[in-house]
Amino acid sequence: MDSRLLPTLALVCCAPLLAVGCGSAGGGSRPESSTAQQDSGPGDDAAGDGGACPATCAFGCDPGTGDCSDMVPANQAAVHLATGDYFTCTPGGRHSGPDVNVPAGGKVTFDTGAQTIEIEGSGQVSARWGDPYSPDGTETSATVVHLGTLTLGSGANLAVTTSSWPVAELALIILVDQNVTAAGGAAAVVDVSAMSTQSGVAQVDAGGAGEVLQFGASGAGEPAGFLGGPGGGALQISACGSIDIGTGVVLDASGGGGGGGPGGEQTGFGGLPGDGSPGGGGGSGGTILLEASRVTVLGAIAANGGGGGGGGGVGAPGADGSSGQTWDVTASPSTAAVGGLGAAGGGGNGGAGGAANSPSGQPGVPAGPGNSAGGAGGSVGAVFVNVPLGAAAPTIGSASPAPTVSHVCTTATSNCSYPPG
Repeated sequence: MDSRLLPTLALVCCAPLLAVGCGSAGGGSRPESSTAQQDSGPGDDAAGDGGACPATCAFGCDPGTGDCSDMVPANQAAVHLATGDYFTCTPGGRHSGPDVNVPAGGKVTFDTGAQTIEIEGSGQVSARWGDPYSPDGTETSATVVHLGTLTLGSGANLAVTTSSWPVAELALIILVDQNVTAAGGAAAVVDVSAMSTQSGVAQVDAGGAGEVLQFGASGAGEPAGFLGGPGGGALQISACGSIDIGTGVVLDASGGGGGGGPGGEQTGFGGLPGDGSPGGGGGSGGTILLEASRVTVLGAIAANGGGGGGGGGVGAPGADGSSGQTWDVTASPSTAAVGGLGAAGGGGNGGAGGAANSPSGQPGVPAGPGNSAGGAGGSVGAVFVNVPLGAAAPTIGSASPAPTVSHVCTTATSNCSYPPG
């Protein structure tokens, strides 16, 4: 019996160790996306009496009773709500959370540390939050908030932050009773980019590759955590209704650019110039996970890596390398973040971040004597999209990396895991 039916989810991710080579800082890296979910449960046309499921059963029917099946959100989210709260997608059984309506051009901030939702100019929305926990298979901690609907007007932005950053970085899971809508428009961004200073997220081998909700790793740097670019954040939205993201909206979980390496200072007898420092590695992309009865994204999704910082040069003092870039939300998701320039006189340039068909960040350029290499770019993260078995395939305008499309787990699903082939 699959553990998600309890509900739990076996998740695995093996994050490679970050290493600093000879004068070159490594970019953040994370695992390949999982294979598509295998699901042998009934489709939307299955019912206990052999008839068709009612249209109100968005997630199919239980073959034994004919009753509507219920969604089982990924990452055990439904069992980590606030005490006394519950989440169900069955008709007539919904326990509605508050509605979050952001006006056109407005901004809403979800603070996972303070557990608050604040709409700019309108104040806070009272919602129920669960205690932080670590989903199975990852040491990235998450917190769950329960909403009725989530609506972003044209050009509105949604930002996720952690007030206690970087002490307690938390992924955000939003469970929504009804629909999620972002009207689109210029400069509309759902932003969980460059949130993490975790230098590597230890993973647990739970027996199969899963839809891991995890932060990207920060890039390597000297000193650690200073020059390395921050990793991308992690966001999961699970909705009973539909998720409709309009044209121009960008969901961004990309890593940050690495810092430029400082130049060398006067050192030793006679004030001889010292060597410059290598550029910091770019942070790797985080995770975007969307699941609902129907998913349409006419905008873009990105979990790209940040560019590596340029290397510093010999000097008295030497010139600094420039910082690598974070992925540009006005660009195509397939466009890589650019590495920083090395210091004039010999510092190596930083490597480009991972994007699209080049998921691994590029290495930094080596440098000559006295100068330092550029940092490596960060690798891409992961994008997951889940819809019910038998439902129309999700519409995704553009995404980097390519999304892994799977089936929503339900209470009627007999096998709801993500085996690696």
